[in-house]
Amino acid sequence: MYHVRKGVDILKKSQSNENIILKQKIIHFQSELNKYKEKLKRYENHSDHSDYGQLNHEKQLLEIEVAELSDTVEGLKKEIEELKIENDYLRGINPNVAGVNEQSNEKKKTLDSWFVNNLEHQNAIKRSKRLDSNK
Repeated sequence: MYHVRKGVDILKKSQSNENIILKQKIIHFQSELNKYKEKLKRYENHSDHSDYGQLNHEKQLLEIEVAELSDTVEGLKKEIEELKIENDYLRGINPNVAGVNEQSNEKKKTLDSWFVNNLEHQNAIKRSKRLDSNK
């Protein structure tokens, strides 16, 4: 009977120790959870987080500018090809090209109008940034 009682006491102690360890783990995890909740609150209240909207807006403006510049690059590639043809014509290699000067003048007008539009767009961006910074 003594051995059985001793075994029951040992079993109770081990269960009691496991309960204590589990309670300590719960306390530890609750503490960790609270710590990360506080970090999250600080992050949400931090000024960098509020700048996310502004950064997103700037990203969109840059994406628009990239698209415009890609179009410009394509236009300039076409102009290069036309200038190569004009150069060949002027050298007498390709006499079949007609109206090269007219096309060249049209391209210059198009490029000039693009340049003016691009400057207007850049000024609009600068104005909107100034307005945003004044808020």
